[in-house]
Amino acid sequence: VRFVSIIDNADTSIESNKKSRQINGLINEWYLDDLSQNIKKSLKNKREDGLFMGSFAPYGYQRDPEDKHHLIIDENVADIVREIFEKYRDGISYNHICKSLNERGILNPSAYKESIGSKFVCCRYDYSITGKWNSDTIARILRQEVYIGNLVQGKTTYISYKNHKEKAVPREDWCRVENTHEAIIDKDMFNYVQTLLPKNVKRPEIGRASCRERV
Repeated sequence: VRFVSIIDNADTSIESNKKSRQINGLINEWYLDDLSQNIKKSLKNKREDGLFMGSFAPYGYQRDPEDKHHLIIDENVADIVREIFEKYRDGISYNHICKSLNERGILNPSAYKESIGSKFVCCRYDYSITGKWNSDTIARILRQEVYIGNLVQGKTTYISYKNHKEKAVPREDWCRVENTHEAIIDKDMFNYVQTLLPKNVKRPEIGRASCRERV
């Protein structure tokens, strides 16, 4: 197949253009790599400034209508978050908390987002069909510092600008900023709950984005 590019003055039928095409290709690669690095630096700076950079607000919160990078409490479900922490503090297991929520018809986070018109889709779990809670959801909520007013971001990154497969970032490289928004859970309760949670839980390898926007 013959390829002709007017802008780059390239024509694969002309052997002498081969080296110029290679040079132009290399320059384009450098440009894309620099652009990718600049975007990463910009996002990192915003995270360090305490701006929420996620696609969707965590369960229990919503984006501030006046500032999309700031979280405000979602009073419709904030009491559910408090209930989960209080019950676990009082010795109630993941499974019993799930059973209580499911018996009362409380929608899990994914199904709740769908019910309010969000385009949120969870790729790893198809909760939106049943709306049921499970122990993994409870465990993740109990470990989230967002509920004491802290933002912990930058937990995953793309392998490269060419490969959008996600990979986990080491914990020491996470971006953690305190007191960025109003807390739902008291810090003393949160810290006590952390002492009760199982230790050395291995983070699963991430092969693709866990959440995306439905189109």
